[in-house]
Amino acid sequence: MADVVKAIDRLLERTNQNRINWTVSETPGSFNAAVGKLAVYIAVQKQNWAVAPEVQFRIVGKDGEVIQSLNADHINDAVVYGKLRELHLQAGQAAQGNAASWDELLAELERV
Repeated sequence: MADVVKAIDRLLERTNQNRINWTVSETPGSFNAAVGKLAVYIAVQKQNWAVAPEVQFRIVGKDGEVIQSLNADHINDAVVYGKLRELHLQAGQAAQGNAASWDELLAELERV
């Protein structure tokens, strides 16, 4: 599980540095990014508002085959689930161009 946390942390770091080009996927609430020869996919599906959303994460090889698949419903680690939720949020902001607006706001706040 340590490698999973390390990979998610690195994805979060690179996403926050605008070094990963996230795009909106065809499925609502899902995002894709090319990372070298691999692709990553993350989605959140809300099936029931009373239950925590289901996070899905996949690593896909260049031939389109799923190399690793992570479904937060099968993870009992709240830290990993939280990191996946954060990655989904950051990926969505990056894919929709919202990350730049946060950077701009932070820069403006430094001037105040």
